[in-house]
Amino acid sequence: GRTLKTILYKLEHELQYKVNWKVFDSIDFALPQSRKRIFIVGTKLEKPMLDGLDPKYDILGSILESGLETLKSDFTDKILSHFELKDLYGKSIKDKRGGDNNIHSWDIGLKGEVTKDQSILLESIFKQRRSKKWALEIGVEWMDGMPLTLNQIKTFTNVKEDKLNSMLTDLTAKGYLKLEYPLQVHKLIY
Repeated sequence: GRTLKTILYKLEHELQYKVNWKVFDSIDFALPQSRKRIFIVGTKLEKPMLDGLDPKYDILGSILESGLETLKSDFTDKILSHFELKDLYGKSIKDKRGGDNNIHSWDIGLKGEVTKDQSILLESIFKQRRSKKWALEIGVEWMDGMPLTLNQIKTFTNVKEDKLNSMLTDLTAKGYLKLEYPLQVHKLIY
């Protein structure tokens, strides 16, 4: 309110511009987000008209291509070796916990194939890393995505320690996990 009035007053009365303004929303111009912005246009000669800027909408169906052959790449080969094309609509590829629409990089062997047990372990680790109890247990400040110690991991998996060590080593070598330390503690954690 008052800021706009001040700007318009300065432009019109102090600088002698002929000014017009309008609020535009980016979604009305085929952008995928709603971002409302005030546009102020001024000239020295005549008041600019801001009419005729009609919104433009495309519906998804009008821009999707169908019936085309799938592009060949290592990535499409990997994902299509694990999923049917029809099952990929609405899915996201991200290594976050849970979510029915998430495809994890390990689900498609993006960094190397994993066993079913390794996949279950990865999902468990990703869920457990959000628990505040681990920060309390080792005496550090909680952060979303806490690094976990081997002993902590053993509490939520039924895998024998030698197999667990082997699985963690393999998953680390492939890049699905990394060894890291919380800032305040120096223990080997995944």
